[in-house]
Amino acid sequence: MLSGVTALLLAGCSGTGSPTAGGAAASASAQPTAAVASSTVASPAAAPPTPEATPVSAKVVLWYGTGGVDKLDALIHSVAEVQAQHDAGRGVIDLNQASQDLRGASAYSPIPDQDTQTAWSTALQHLGSGMDAVLSVSILNPGPTMAPEQAKETETRGWAEFGTGVAGLKDVDSRLQAFGCLPHGNPWDV
Repeated sequence: MLSGVTALLLAGCSGTGSPTAGGAAASASAQPTAAVASSTVASPAAAPPTPEATPVSAKVVLWYGTGGVDKLDALIHSVAEVQAQHDAGRGVIDLNQASQDLRGASAYSPIPDQDTQTAWSTALQHLGSGMDAVLSVSILNPGPTMAPEQAKETETRGWAEFGTGVAGLKDVDSRLQAFGCLPHGNPWDV
């Protein structure tokens, strides 16, 4: 059997204006129920809950899973290949694939985490500037030539800039992995 207080609380919660205890109307205790019911209605807790924003980490994982991984892995693989050829002392290096992958990565939607996006944009800028400088002095460049000393200096600056971009790309890869975005294999292997 329910006690009078329990019946009042249940009645107040159910919205029935007339609580009963043991089948009989509790006329004397109806007043506190009305006070409980009216305070519940006036409470700010009765307002509908505000939806929570999607966490940044979930947005980053979504970005990665809907094409970001493809852009990142392709770019990592092509620049790692170029870097390996340069480190091996190869005189002529084809930058076409790296340039195409850089354009594809640059055109893709931004990473939803501001710090990671800034690191991504910076890495892409360094890669692009480095490749432009190297191409400007390449024997494959049909444009005007520079004096040999100036060309060597430009090429050295270009490779240094490219190396800074590669380091930045490694940082972005680490940042994305910290969000739980794991690559398919190791794109750095060439």
